Amino acid sequence: MTIKHFEEIDLNNLSDYYSKEIKLNGNTVNVDLNFDSATLTESDVNNLNNVFNLLQDLLKNSLTWIQQDLRTGVDVQEYINFHLEDFFEEEPEEILVGTDKSLSNQDRFLQTLHVSRIGIYPSTKDNYVVMDYMTNEDLSNYILVINVKSDLNLNYITIES
Repeated sequence: MTIKHFEEIDLNNLSDYYSKEIKLNGNTVNVDLNFDSATLTESDVNNLNNVFNLLQDLLKNSLTWIQQDLRTGVDVQEYINFHLEDFFEEEPEEILVGTDKSLSNQDRFLQTLHVSRIGIYPSTKDNYVVMDYMTNEDLSNYILVINVKSDLNLNYITIES
């Protein structure tokens, strides 16, 4: 039994951290596995493989959660406002380059977001999958973080730098 994308891992002698770049939607994403124990059960491996098999769906869901939080929450709005009103107020085109100019700047900014990292924490039920979304890394180091529970439903969204 092996973990998809991480076939080389010895399931009976784990390190606490593994990292690998994988292709998702034509983009390279850094995926890391974070372990609290030295071994995995068959159930743990099956759960991890299920996450890897559902990553495309999870990414789609995360974009839906971002849109929902934009309408009803505060974190996505704060993240966008920070960039468009505080950081790039005088030159928004610098961060909006390559987006659809017929849309609002807020919607254009959402088009700049991409997943830069996916962290998986098999021993943590509340933050089982953590997806880091960023805009242009050369212009901002702020991250919109999507925290997903082990049932692959949204736990919460937050901002980090």
